[in-house]
Amino acid sequence: MSIFERLQNSIIGGDYQIAEKDIKAGGNLTPRQRIEIYIHGYVKRLMEVVKSDFTATISLLSPEEADCILAAYVHTHPSNYFNLERYAQGFADFLATRSNHPFACEIAKLEQAIAVVFNAPDSEAMSLALLQSLTPETFATMRLHPRTASKMVVFSYPVNQWFMDFREGKTTPIPPPHEQYIYLYRHNNNVMREVLDPASHYLLNGLITGNILEKAIEETLKQHPALQQEMIANWIAKGMFMKG
Repeated sequence: MSIFERLQNSIIGGDYQIAEKDIKAGGNLTPRQRIEIYIHGYVKRLMEVVKSDFTATISLLSPEEADCILAAYVHTHPSNYFNLERYAQGFADFLATRSNHPFACEIAKLEQAIAVVFNAPDSEAMSLALLQSLTPETFATMRLHPRTASKMVVFSYPVNQWFMDFREGKTTPIPPPHEQYIYLYRHNNNVMREVLDPASHYLLNGLITGNILEKAIEETLKQHPALQQEMIANWIAKGMFMKG
């Protein structure tokens, strides 16, 4: 192992002893102190990366709890990425095992989904013009494929309005628990959030799991007779499905 590999392992692993013999004392600093400067800088940088993706989540925790959880995440999740954009994508799952703040965990789940969708590969959207060119028979047998950059998430709290208020700088009370369905997708380089009621969630879930349109509607109507089918055209117009 080269000196550079030992130094890298020392910094990433947080263990000064790995490279201590390779480093000379300098000024008033011992080899251990010099390595620990890099270790602390590395940990702080990764903590800032996580904070930048989870600003709303962090706002719900005390500074002490946030710093403790962020440091624990960094120490148990050494970076394996040349690009740090994906480094924080496991933080919501980690937080759920460490925090007793259920709403913060749900907001973290939303922020993590936004980051995952934003960094996912892109795909071209189906156009409404294509829909208008089809016969009803052809349309009924179509399969509507989700955008490559998309994710369906079920939350145990109504997170969307609180999150919108947070982004606008508003202080909003934490809402009581209530299940909420959100479909996130990237369109025109923005992550969009479609809040769904139980009927539209059932229908959209049937579509993105591969059912043809006619079957997805039929199955949904069995569970939700009041389904409004015109929402499908609205979804296509919003760019929620992939071309092809």
